[in-house]
Amino acid sequence: MVNIHAFSWQRIKTFAQSMPFYWYVPTVYVIIFVIGIPLEYLTNLLHIPDKEITSQLIPDSFLLKVLLVVIIVPFFETFLTQALPYHFLSLFQFMKRNQWLIILISGILFGSVHIFSLQHIFYATIIGFFLSGTYVIRAKKGDSFLCTYLLHALFNLVAMLISQFS
Repeated sequence: MVNIHAFSWQRIKTFAQSMPFYWYVPTVYVIIFVIGIPLEYLTNLLHIPDKEITSQLIPDSFLLKVLLVVIIVPFFETFLTQALPYHFLSLFQFMKRNQWLIILISGILFGSVHIFSLQHIFYATIIGFFLSGTYVIRAKKGDSFLCTYLLHALFNLVAMLISQFS
């Protein structure tokens, strides 16, 4: 029989905080990827409409696209949807004690800025929970912005490469 207490938030948080960022980022990326594939199939099974909104802001040049999608956008989104909400909400004792609410609010905020399609909003919200969780978990370590930004940039890089070459 599995001891449910062995999977506590505090144990996960302590383990994740002890990892160096160069192990943390790829490990969390793989976990999200493994969770994300079934979620994508779930949205297909639920027949969530996926009416794409094509963005006129993304350049045609591959190098400009990398600069924008992989470097610039993740930086600003990490600041606006993880760092700012975390530091603001942490000012309130109730939120400090219930950090899962910070993760929930920040994840929903992250998903809401990804308005390309309903499926994309849903998927981005799930990823937003992981990115926000990363920010919360790594805050004591002092590399929360770096880890969250690198994780986000890696996601965007892989998504861009898949869409570019598929």
